[in-house]
Amino acid sequence: MKRVIFLLIAALLMITGCRTPPNTAVPLAPLSNIEKCRQLLSLVDRAVTKAAATDTAVFRVEGYPYLRASRFLAGITPEEMNSDAVVQWWLAHMHQLDLEAREKEILNLGNHHYQQLVNQCEGVGDRRDLIALTRECSHHLFIHALQTPGLAAHVQKAIAIPDEYRSWRRVVGLYPLLALPVAYASANAFDGFRAWHAMPPEDIPTIGAPVVYCPGGITDNERLDPSALYRKVPKDALGLPRLTSREEYRLANALAPVIDQDTVAGYDRIGSVQWHNGNVTVAPQRATGYFYFSYGRFDHQPSLQINYVFWYSHRAGDNAPWIERGRLDGFTIRISLDPTGQPVMLDIMNNCGCYHFFIPDYARIGSLKTPFMGLDPLVPAWLPEQFPDHRLSLTVNSGWHQVQHIGVTEPHATVTFYALRPYRELEMLPDESGQHRSIFDPEGIVWGSGRIEPILFFSMGIPDVGSMRQRGHHAIKLVGRAHFDHPGLFDETFTYR
Repeated sequence: MKRVIFLLIAALLMITGCRTPPNTAVPLAPLSNIEKCRQLLSLVDRAVTKAAATDTAVFRVEGYPYLRASRFLAGITPEEMNSDAVVQWWLAHMHQLDLEAREKEILNLGNHHYQQLVNQCEGVGDRRDLIALTRECSHHLFIHALQTPGLAAHVQKAIAIPDEYRSWRRVVGLYPLLALPVAYASANAFDGFRAWHAMPPEDIPTIGAPVVYCPGGITDNERLDPSALYRKVPKDALGLPRLTSREEYRLANALAPVIDQDTVAGYDRIGSVQWHNGNVTVAPQRATGYFYFSYGRFDHQPSLQINYVFWYSHRAGDNAPWIERGRLDGFTIRISLDPTGQPVMLDIMNNCGCYHFFIPDYARIGSLKTPFMGLDPLVPAWLPEQFPDHRLSLTVNSGWHQVQHIGVTEPHATVTFYALRPYRELEMLPDESGQHRSIFDPEGIVWGSGRIEPILFFSMGIPDVGSMRQRGHHAIKLVGRAHFDHPGLFDETFTYR
């Protein structure tokens, strides 16, 4: 048992790279301290829930307050779970997700709720003291739980990832009937996307002036070769690279796209997300792309993914359908890598989960799988062969902010550089007073980004459809069911060569 505990602690350290690990010098806690730790985490969880500060990018595991899960972790295959190394990695990864989520939640507690909480705790000064204490308690409980026979099997049964679709809405809203016109409208929109991507980029109509956004910080001569990085770094139990924070940034920068934005007004300026007068806003003075890493599967093998999220102040202008117009807009670009570090899939969606489409590597794809009573997947183009040796270039229209063409580009003489910032900053963003707040509510919806669409698409079963959403909360189909972070998304969509 001591050997298993040691291996799990080692796995935990390996998956976190250069991030701050838990204090591994803490011995196994006596039962009295275990009970005190359970009480503390319970107090914190109640305060966080009451303050609407729960971080729902990952999901609590009922009965295991030291673990949080994701769709990828929930979908680890039975064959993989037969490996002790994978089980160790799996448990340690869920424990690390809990540590990261608790830090965000404590920082995001409003001052009133925080003071109420610390009045019930001994020896707590500032928030960092409370973060350290909850980190220590979470770690105590985790190490203590490793002595439980069959822990992994019990945890598997306890994991429940919320569905972004509500079946009762579809029943009440007569989904089978109303899905037909929605499917017809979606098919027409897909045809429009295919027409754009079939055009040479110079033939795509524009209504404003182009502004070219390029990633800053590292010159093209200093760019990292993803395949070379994969060969150099150690791998975890699933064969995925264990990256330091610096390596994560360099990899994200190496693959970050160029955005060729048709610009009519301020709502077409890519910006940084801020709190202003209690509202989530996007300031165009500093162009920013927010990145995070995730895991999926390609050809049934685990795949490292880099996600880039861009934001605009509004969806507006003549191009945007009137029902979709409103405050805040943006899109997400995801690049999935194979076990050698080679890009094999690009997929894109608006930050509401809308208009999701695939750009796969042609050499890897056999055919599309047509879903039962659903729309064919949208695959309007193939991944450029010159990528990643050359940067991706995305042509984006004004107002509606849809990607109309994907190619590669040479360095531009006149560009606007955008900064790359960790996505987690959005989940604990300081306001004007210095108080941290997530831009997402406990349901994973960006505060103040509502649209009129929920009235029109109630029957599709997605609450707050059209609103901007947090990672882990993107439903990407109106007709049918699919989640952006579902690890089997590609395998359920394509056959492979």
